[in-house]
Amino acid sequence: MTTQELIRLVRNPVLLTLALLLPAAAPAADGGTTGAGSLTLSEAVSLALEGNPRLQTFDLELRRMDAEAMQAGLKPNPELGLEIENFAGSGDVSGFGAAEYTLTIGQLFERGGKRQRRAEAARLAGEMVAWEYESARLEVINQVADLFIQVVAAQRQLELTDRLIEVAAQDLAAVRHKVEAGSASPVELSRARVALATVRLDRESVLAELEASRARLAATWGAEQATFTRAEGNLDAIQPPPDSGLLIRRLEANPDLARWETEKSRRAAELALAKAVGAVDLNASGGIRRINETGDQALVVGISIPLAVHDRNQGGIAAARYGLRQVDLDRKAQALELQARLQAGLAELAAAYKEVSSLRDRILPAAQEATAAADEAYRRGLFSFTDVLAVRSTSYELQGRLISAQARYHTAVAELERLVAGPLNGNAPEQEQH
Repeated sequence: MTTQELIRLVRNPVLLTLALLLPAAAPAADGGTTGAGSLTLSEAVSLALEGNPRLQTFDLELRRMDAEAMQAGLKPNPELGLEIENFAGSGDVSGFGAAEYTLTIGQLFERGGKRQRRAEAARLAGEMVAWEYESARLEVINQVADLFIQVVAAQRQLELTDRLIEVAAQDLAAVRHKVEAGSASPVELSRARVALATVRLDRESVLAELEASRARLAATWGAEQATFTRAEGNLDAIQPPPDSGLLIRRLEANPDLARWETEKSRRAAELALAKAVGAVDLNASGGIRRINETGDQALVVGISIPLAVHDRNQGGIAAARYGLRQVDLDRKAQALELQARLQAGLAELAAAYKEVSSLRDRILPAAQEATAAADEAYRRGLFSFTDVLAVRSTSYELQGRLISAQARYHTAVAELERLVAGPLNGNAPEQEQH
């Protein structure tokens, strides 16, 4: 099986649950996804998988491994030789009259199955590159998801800031009216102006972060600048964290772990090759000899076998044997690392879920009630504008914290789906909600 055939196998639905669960991108006006207009997560992933510079290098790498596998399976070339003896000497052999010409053709016959072993080791090395490609694809998908979440969160923060600017402008107008009517202190007018100026300054920071996130997202598919107008995502869609035991069992689908079976086969092939290298080869030759002095011709044959007295590739065999023994330990270490990352991801997901639930269901409704009560008290002259600003500031800070917590939740989901190489809930449409 060539590495190109293997990569088609690696792309099957069993190993690529995460990529295939994303809804197909809607075609653009020119017949393809371009990254212009509104952008969904599935469209962003499609763009990145097609245009990411890091992934594009794997096509050449896979072709290179195919070429090396082909080369490893070729037989040694025959050798053509010409020997001239008994010429340019002295006496009877001073010229070319007594010269003897020998034309031979030789062939190296490799023993121990060297050629087959080399080809097998090269083929398995190509399969390892295919696993690296699969791992890189999931990393790109995870990176796109993270950046997409950042863009959606920044858009929400910008919308929240715009609402705050609108409210601050209304406050300024109301305070100015009260000051002109003599029912409020000019100090409150100054505070209203400062509040409006501050939130406008905050908007500049949020806008800068949004543009930076958009640029980083566009860079994942090789674009120099973002051309999409808006990232379409729903941060409000959250679910309780899944069972950790189920996810741990699903770690077997992670290409960083699944690759070790191929790695074990590759190192076994390297051990077999190392043993084959220790087998002595046979070099046979045959040809024709012409003797100028008599005009006679004769056949010549030869055979040579190296004497394996010192070098029987003992070191290469030992190194390959140790490498094969190392695989199980490396796989165990990889599994433990992935399990630790999974547990950390689940803890982050649970913490974010709890924070989102608390803010959304209990804290924010109470803060909004307090804001409405403070506004009413201010209109009735029971609160100062400073008191209203304090209550309102707390409410908007909590709304901003909710957006951050939702972004943390979905980022944790993306990391866990990277680890298990598939959706947490097994339901394809849910991924679009991230």
